[in-house]
Amino acid sequence: MCKAADGTDPKAGHRPTSGGVGHDVPDSQGQPERTEGMSAHSGGLWGGELDTIILAGVFDGASSLLAEETGFDGLWASSYSISAACGLPDAGCLSITALLSIWERIVSASSLAVIADCDNGFGDERAVAKLVQRAESIGVKGVCIEDNAYPKRSSLYGERHELTPAQEHASKVAAAKSARSSRELLVVARTEALVQQHGIEEALERASAYAEAGADAILIHSVKRDPAEVLAFAAAWNSPVPLMAVPTTYDSIRVDELFSAGFRVVVFANYAIRAAVAAMRSTMALLMRSRTGSDASTSIASVQDVNGLVRTSPRSDGGSPLVSFGGRERAHRLRAVG
Repeated sequence: MCKAADGTDPKAGHRPTSGGVGHDVPDSQGQPERTEGMSAHSGGLWGGELDTIILAGVFDGASSLLAEETGFDGLWASSYSISAACGLPDAGCLSITALLSIWERIVSASSLAVIADCDNGFGDERAVAKLVQRAESIGVKGVCIEDNAYPKRSSLYGERHELTPAQEHASKVAAAKSARSSRELLVVARTEALVQQHGIEEALERASAYAEAGADAILIHSVKRDPAEVLAFAAAWNSPVPLMAVPTTYDSIRVDELFSAGFRVVVFANYAIRAAVAAMRSTMALLMRSRTGSDASTSIASVQDVNGLVRTSPRSDGGSPLVSFGGRERAHRLRAVG
């Protein structure tokens, strides 16, 4: 390891007594606070004008710019991808300070809203509250906290591990909600119950507890090649709280099928880093074989392409290039879909 850090019949569907977009949750003084659905123009992630959302998993400023350029609706600051980009496993190896620095680069580079993948929240309720406050201060528009117990291990490693007790994780969700300074900040609760083969009923029970604690969305994760269990979960989910899917292993399913099944947000969490690894490996191998850059030049971006991506433009007087910084000078937005 790298660092320290109530059930109902699933066939009948689980309906939390509270939770979801536009629900009452207690504020830090214990009084009900009205949380409205988030709209695109306010920099949030959904509202009346947004029906479905596709997020790109990103790991730095360049991947964020490319996601915006190609039409994604928002950004997912992927723990897996960020760790890999730093040459580390997705096992809690990066400090909160390091992650905040990377998240800030992602936020600054693009005008799209960013959800930060916060693993298991890096500690108890107090640690989660502090993390939310720090993330919000740099412009992050959503945080996702999973019920993986410490030490965190990526679900893609195929290892068995314990889950945080449901009520303990629900307390973290409530703490995240209470710590927000703005109602626009989205709190996503992720459950690994299916990943750890606890079954759909437990997954529904956990998701219901997190929704009751105030989660704005539920991310139900699975590492099976067949999407049947996530589709079964969605069919049994009887709540206004939106569902999110991450079709990494069950990649044959189309986004539209997930939307039709009841999911509102689909995250392509780690495709960008996997594409980058494949492209860099291929190019570097070619350079070493051919001993010349010309063979690789036809299959990589031109210098002008990179300059355009990072918004540099030549000066007429021959001086240093002019640079346009987009993210900080523009209001964060999310392209309306549907």
